[in-house]
Amino acid sequence: MGVSSSSGTTFIYQNVERQQVFLQSQDKLDLVSTPQQLVAQSVGLSNSTVSLIVRGRYILVCDQHSRIIPLHSLCVAVGVGGRTPQQIQQMLIQLIVEESSANPYTDEQLAQLLKIRFCLPITRRTVTKYCKIARIKSSHYRKLTEKMELRTGDWE
Repeated sequence: MGVSSSSGTTFIYQNVERQQVFLQSQDKLDLVSTPQQLVAQSVGLSNSTVSLIVRGRYILVCDQHSRIIPLHSLCVAVGVGGRTPQQIQQMLIQLIVEESSANPYTDEQLAQLLKIRFCLPITRRTVTKYCKIARIKSSHYRKLTEKMELRTGDWE
């Protein structure tokens, strides 16, 4: 079974249109959560057919800095609250960068901050999962690291 040229082209155009902001900004936080299944349904193709279309194909983006983007990177998995896993990780990193190193946020506090600041309902357990994926240390470890740096600074 082959993919008709018009179906494949329709899929590409729809997906590129959906990701215009990302294509212009190059900021992964601008990616629109687009599950492959949703894309397949919107153009009347099966999920496996869309998988075949995106595999090994690229889009040339011609602007100030021409670049080649893998087509599969535009079919972004949905994480929590309609956000991509990468977006959630970036939000967590942003919160941790802003935290007090003497009193780092716990996973529960991070979950509450994500809900308040980003309207992202998320559980503590899910925050822990995304912190591990992003290689963010626990609040206890971040606090110990701060104390170690202070002690080391005293000897210099």
